[in-house]
Amino acid sequence: MPIGGVGMSGQTPALAAATARGFFWMTFMGLATKVVGFVGQIALARVLRPDDFGLLSLAFTVSTFADLVQSYGLREVLVRRREKLRVWSGPAIWLSLVTGLSAGLAMAAAAPIAAAAYGKGPVVAHLILLLALTAPINALGIVPDAALQQGLRFKAMAFLLCGQTIGYLSCTLMLALLGFGAYSFALSMLMMSVARTACAWWLTRPRVTWRPRLSRSLRLLRPAVILVASAAVMNIMAQGDKLALGLFHSEAYVGAYFFAYNLSLQTAVLLSLNFARVLFPVMSRMQDDPARLRSAFIRAARTLMFLGAPLCFLQAAAAGPFIRGLVQSEKWLGSIPALQILSLGMAAHMMWNPSRSLIQVQGRYRFYLRSAIGYAAGYCCVVFAAAKWGDITTVALAVAGALATATSLDCFFALRRIGGTVEDVARIMLPAMLLAAVAAVPAWSLEFVMPSMPRVLGFPLREVVLLAAIPVVVGLIYVPLLWWFAPDVWVELSHRMGPRLRRLPGLAKFAARFRFGSGLAPPAP
Repeated sequence: MPIGGVGMSGQTPALAAATARGFFWMTFMGLATKVVGFVGQIALARVLRPDDFGLLSLAFTVSTFADLVQSYGLREVLVRRREKLRVWSGPAIWLSLVTGLSAGLAMAAAAPIAAAAYGKGPVVAHLILLLALTAPINALGIVPDAALQQGLRFKAMAFLLCGQTIGYLSCTLMLALLGFGAYSFALSMLMMSVARTACAWWLTRPRVTWRPRLSRSLRLLRPAVILVASAAVMNIMAQGDKLALGLFHSEAYVGAYFFAYNLSLQTAVLLSLNFARVLFPVMSRMQDDPARLRSAFIRAARTLMFLGAPLCFLQAAAAGPFIRGLVQSEKWLGSIPALQILSLGMAAHMMWNPSRSLIQVQGRYRFYLRSAIGYAAGYCCVVFAAAKWGDITTVALAVAGALATATSLDCFFALRRIGGTVEDVARIMLPAMLLAAVAAVPAWSLEFVMPSMPRVLGFPLREVVLLAAIPVVVGLIYVPLLWWFAPDVWVELSHRMGPRLRRLPGLAKFAARFRFGSGLAPPAP
């Protein structure tokens, strides 16, 4: 599908093909990462305790803020610039290294303060110190990452991300089995940061100069500072709920919520973040044509929502059988309602990363910062109140509602500058979520009518059957609904995926029945 444009008429064939291939590779490798992530979460949940997840979550509340100083802003500024990257690579490397070292020192200084504030002992401080070592290493990967993104080398990006995730989970599990506990996470992150940065340099070989070229560094620094400040504020939305729970509840309580939140993010990260990574460099090439940019964004965003919303609703429907059947531990049963609620909220949150990318493409850096402050202020009020007077289910409800509201507003603000309206936002988000809900409710109801069954090979047969049946029911309902009520999205997917699907013997009749791959729309409803 033409992620970055409106079809072959709206962009060159080479750009259309590059974006389609990019989204395919990012999604395919993201799916592999998602599968590995689920397996890894199950294995880690069996080996580690909720306290270990809670300690890591508390360490992240400090390290993530400092890490933003060196990991956000500069990459986006480099990609958006139309000049050749080699002109800016030297100053950018020096600038990223300085900010990376500064971020690491800031983490180290904050480690004892955070440990004392949380009152959880020295483990939190040790975790933050280990995470501080990753800051300068990650900083050295900014310029190679920008080179890959600007060159539309999405296949290489996808393999790097997938390899990093698989390596991280493998190392974490190995260290956990050796008894490292919460330290398993931080040590694995450090090792994978070294490996990923080395691979990125080997792939791009950016130009390095001994002269910092201060004038060019300052030209990069000004917009990057605004983006870093915006990211630091916006990170409150990612860490505020864990921070609030950490202040009012035990680390085991935080760990149960953190486990549910991480699982709920799987689909959103798989599609939304990968989509934005492909969309941003492509949209940067059409920033001077607002009408074309608006049409491209709406069409691609609708396709993203119709792909992602049913997966989020499916995730919510399968949350109970997944934790009871595969995780099989009473310590995580309290996470089920939170996982269900957060998964539904992530369906609306799917448009967050693309909307923020569109604002950056427009060069509206000051608005980017102002809106971040507004979102974070409202979000903090909601989640701190929920954490003080409620449990993790209450916090999950507050987080889901806040994320859905902020995403809808951000999508409107991003589109308004290029002629978008409230109706455009509704057309992007509401139809996909409505069809996903219609498909998910019957699948979720299976949990209440399925009779009890014995255990087989140590697994509860009832939960395993539910995990197999729920996706089938959602698919059987959702695919015809998509074909009938969203013919434009169906044709878009058909054009890109149909020819491959028609070559599969088991699905050829299905493709012919629904005109998948024919380039034709279904009859109008």
